[in-house]
Amino acid sequence: MSARITRLRNALGLAVVALGSACAGTETGNPPFSGEVSANAIATGSAVTLRSEGTVATVQEVWVNLGQLELGGADPCADATGRIAPLGIDDHGGPEAAPLPAIDNGGGYCRFRVDLPDQAFELPAGAPAALSNHAVVLSGVTASGIPFEAAVSPATEVRLSAQAPVAFGADAPRKVLAFDVSTWLENVDFDALEPVAGRIRLHSASDEGTDAGTAENEAAARSIAERLARGIALYPDEDGDGRPDSDIPLAEAAR
Repeated sequence: MSARITRLRNALGLAVVALGSACAGTETGNPPFSGEVSANAIATGSAVTLRSEGTVATVQEVWVNLGQLELGGADPCADATGRIAPLGIDDHGGPEAAPLPAIDNGGGYCRFRVDLPDQAFELPAGAPAALSNHAVVLSGVTASGIPFEAAVSPATEVRLSAQAPVAFGADAPRKVLAFDVSTWLENVDFDALEPVAGRIRLHSASDEGTDAGTAENEAAARSIAERLARGIALYPDEDGDGRPDSDIPLAEAAR
């Protein structure tokens, strides 16, 4: 069973519990994946790229444990709250974006909290073992051809804010929650890192029986963790192709 099918099955189950009667279900009783919001990895730079060859590194897989999205209102938004049920674990490094479950309360929102759980008791097929105690796992190769794996959890809570209300609901324009691997790995000097058993391993949490390498490796992992929130933003995606329509986000983390 593919990771995407496993993710869809798990997310549907979670959404049934979380949304209950707040959203109209499909004929089979499952809550709808409206397609209004999707999640996908992007690369905004040429040094660290996604799938295509980068001058510093090429990211090939972007595994994220995406929990619920909490939406809130504040001036100039309406005083309301909403939530989108957890998507679960998925590889967002491919060309297809993953649709999120429908929101339970449409409206205009200015505040967004993105939950990235760092514990998983069951992993989908193909998922790296490091996701059992990390929220995000990136893998790829450096420009010199050395494989790497970065497994991290956010150093701070991921909160996004918008300057103007962002509309959510059945008739709202489509959007994409983007994970920018260029921002996440921007400060990593891969040439200064030591491979272990032929692979550069950057883990922000210790894993029993493994060796993360030198202090430089550990510092690089902390750098990625500190930049996780900065690399997550909500963008317009009116054509629904899973890529931002604009370089200007609808909502982003404070910088």
